[in-house]
Amino acid sequence: MTGVSISTNYAATAAANNLALSNSMLQRSLNRLSSGSRLVRPCDDAGGTAVAMRLEATAKRSGSAATNINNAISLLQNQEGALKIGGKIIERMAELQSLWNDTTKNADDKALYDIEFGALRHQLQSLTEEKFNGVNLFGTSSTAIVTSAMGDQTLTISAKGAGMTGSVGSVASLVGGAAPVSLPI
Repeated sequence: MTGVSISTNYAATAAANNLALSNSMLQRSLNRLSSGSRLVRPCDDAGGTAVAMRLEATAKRSGSAATNINNAISLLQNQEGALKIGGKIIERMAELQSLWNDTTKNADDKALYDIEFGALRHQLQSLTEEKFNGVNLFGTSSTAIVTSAMGDQTLTISAKGAGMTGSVGSVASLVGGAAPVSLPI
């Protein structure tokens, strides 16, 4: 029978292990130097990693708050645009009323003014039903926007004193003709 003998050089094994450990530490130091960061892995500094993660999360929440604010600005810009259009419609309606009251206009002219007035009234009514991303531009409720990274600060936009209603029917109704129709403006 032949025997198997295993010879080990304990000193060589210990030297190889020490070399591997030194290479690992050298690699970690080179990673830190090349990255410019003290932290390359979470195990390098657990406290520093926790702070970095918290700051990163705060930055992301701040970005979300900025998005919320930009969305609110867009909502307000849409409201402003609709109000400008409504103002122009009302100006034209007032102009039509003046034209209708002109004694030199015949019944056909006045009928045409009534048709245009009715179309403008319908357009004004449709403005009150406009929406921005599913949110009514003109409603009785207020809108709250989160403006802080932690969510503890909000900006509330409410239309105080904007619960206006008006009555418009036709040009004839403005000067004593048909019954007016109430519109939420």
